[in-house]
Amino acid sequence: MTEEITFTNLQVHLEQLIESLENQNLIRFETIKSEELVAQMNKSDFYLTLHDVEYFRPICLNNKMVEFYGFSNNWLTHFDHFYYLKTIHTSTYSALIESISFFRKDNSKYLNLKYKLLHKNVEWKNMIGTTRTILRKKNGKPKYALSLLAMPENVVFETDIFEKIKKLTKREKQVIELLCSGFSQKDISEKLFISEHTVNTHVKNIYKKLSIKKISELFNIVEKYTI
Repeated sequence: MTEEITFTNLQVHLEQLIESLENQNLIRFETIKSEELVAQMNKSDFYLTLHDVEYFRPICLNNKMVEFYGFSNNWLTHFDHFYYLKTIHTSTYSALIESISFFRKDNSKYLNLKYKLLHKNVEWKNMIGTTRTILRKKNGKPKYALSLLAMPENVVFETDIFEKIKKLTKREKQVIELLCSGFSQKDISEKLFISEHTVNTHVKNIYKKLSIKKISELFNIVEKYTI
């Protein structure tokens, strides 16, 4: 592929693929686990994974993705699911948490993530991908989703959020808990028996360590991760 690899471009390709599968009547509960679906997925130039998001696990890979991981089959077994978790570098484990949160909230169309994945059990490769729900249960909850990944040469990863959280002190975590509970900096100073100036310093350090600039970003992090 010679075009620039961006999330927007990947979304376009994912939509084109889904439209093609729909036109062939392959995105149905009766055909979602069919060899016909796999055959169409194998025609793609991208790395594809079909997920059962109700149980948060991949169930099928196209040939390009199978070759990347070094698997032997398109359809994953229980053993493959165990190994699959090992193919995600610890520095991008946050992608797993974001995936779970994305499908539980179900309020956005695309899940865009960066990954560091293990190539043939030998070396780590930087990849980016986009995912969206393709089939829902009768109650409207997401059931199956399709991920489309690519391997751009220039993908840059931010420091893993877990590594950032590790840098927080015990006192900073206390301040975060109180901030997210709705207390003002003055209230926090009284509860922790420290000056407002000290609280303000803690808040600045928290923002710096987490690479954020406003309280709403802190809320989002606390909602997704355990601090």
